[in-house]
Amino acid sequence: MVHLSRSNLALASVLAPASAFAFASAVEDAPLSALADAWPILVRCILGHVGLMLVVKQAIARSSSSSPKRTATDAFPVGSGETSREITTSSGSWTGTRGTPIEHLVAYNLTVFFIDIACACIGIRAAFDGSAAQLAGSPVTRLYGASSAAATLGRLSTGCELYHTLACVCIRENRTAAVVGHHLVTLLLATLTCAPFVHYYCLFFVGVASLATAPLCVADICALLRPRYPLFERLHSPCRALFAIVFLILRVAIWPCVSVRFWMDALWTLVDGTARLPFATWTFLVANLLLTGLQLVWGRKVVLGLVKALRAGKKPRAKAA
Repeated sequence: MVHLSRSNLALASVLAPASAFAFASAVEDAPLSALADAWPILVRCILGHVGLMLVVKQAIARSSSSSPKRTATDAFPVGSGETSREITTSSGSWTGTRGTPIEHLVAYNLTVFFIDIACACIGIRAAFDGSAAQLAGSPVTRLYGASSAAATLGRLSTGCELYHTLACVCIRENRTAAVVGHHLVTLLLATLTCAPFVHYYCLFFVGVASLATAPLCVADICALLRPRYPLFERLHSPCRALFAIVFLILRVAIWPCVSVRFWMDALWTLVDGTARLPFATWTFLVANLLLTGLQLVWGRKVVLGLVKALRAGKKPRAKAA
């Protein structure tokens, strides 16, 4: 796993958003107002993160339970690209694997959890209130039809991806090439949806699919806090199981099917000559190919984690027999 330095990440957090918006502005009809809409969301994410961090820090400080130095390792693959969580607690120090304070990590996961729930609610609501059905008529409407729900998701995703990029500067555990690259690609795609573009597919990829990572955030929080608090120890395994089920359904089973339809629509407009934004279309095709492959890689890790957990659960029974 390649970790990046803080200086490189700080530079990327400035240059990458600027490059993304410059790229998006080069595409016809892509509004630069997306940047203005993204900053308020970024500020809210940062303020929410700081507020949650202070609350968690105060709650830990007030906790009367004292635990000896202990290491807890979570080998279950997580969506952010990390393969483990290892928390060390000791007197005066409780940090993650690379030294990030525990309250910082918990606040980040809580912030991402609320973001994922908000995006999922917008996408699911659009599926039931007819917003998605209005765009499903033809390849042209699916690619270029406008949806207020998808536009909200685009603005929300742009601001949140800026937050993710900045968080990588402060959170060493997330400071890897894979994680940073993932967020920069999704930031670029979020800006291009403001054209408007691919609003129909945005309702799933940015909306409904976000539901898969919400249980992961809770599982990560449990992994972070379980060394001191037995409640999180008990919740950890059920949250991991829930994440695995939802992830395999949405990201491994449904995601590739929606991607195939997107590819058919995109290629049809390119071949037919009706593509209004050919450059953006090719960008989305390449990005979708990479992100779909990433879902399958993570899905494989999830399955291997489930198999490992099931085998570990059978060993005590075999000994008891």
